[in-house]
Amino acid sequence: PKVVLFGPKTPFKTFADLVEKRGPIIWGGSSKTDGNSDWASILCHALGIRAKIVGGYKGSRKMLAAVERGETDAQILTDDSGFRATKRGAIRGVVTLDRERSPLFPDLPTIYEVAKPTKEQAWWLDWRANVTKMGRLLVAKAGAPADRIALLRKTVGEVLHYPKFLALAKKRRRVINYLSGAQVDKLVNETMQSIGGDRLKEIHDVVLKEFYTH
Repeated sequence: PKVVLFGPKTPFKTFADLVEKRGPIIWGGSSKTDGNSDWASILCHALGIRAKIVGGYKGSRKMLAAVERGETDAQILTDDSGFRATKRGAIRGVVTLDRERSPLFPDLPTIYEVAKPTKEQAWWLDWRANVTKMGRLLVAKAGAPADRIALLRKTVGEVLHYPKFLALAKKRRRVINYLSGAQVDKLVNETMQSIGGDRLKEIHDVVLKEFYTH
């Protein structure tokens, strides 16, 4: 899952404080659809938080440096990247953007624990969290033979459950959230089918327009 990170100069002590005061808050990103900025847009839209997103940072290191300097207030990163960032001392995690806590941040509350979202707010948070859950997917070309797809799914599943591989991942603080091919199919279909009608335009406007001044 993704986590929200605050820096030493962030004007909010906790995420609950941010939710209560409704901002304003400044986020950093590389582009409007970089996986972090769009999460920030959806998060702030869903919870009614006043925000501004500043783009143009080249990579998470630059974004985190901006938070440390007080140039921006917060950053959204994957839990493993966020975990490493908190080891630098100045950055701290404040909330997990999922319904379940991250194994890397067991003491960090989820957005659902902190914000107590309404049904409409939860739709936005769940939709974006489900996109995150797709993670890094292995894909094959359309029309690939079914037996080859089955073999690839079986082999990848075996590798990602191999004890020595899991031990190495744990040592390196890499969380393996394995989803089978069938689970990925179901997640993709449900996520995409949920944005029919006006929802797609809503997402478009929120992600690309709402929190930008140009």
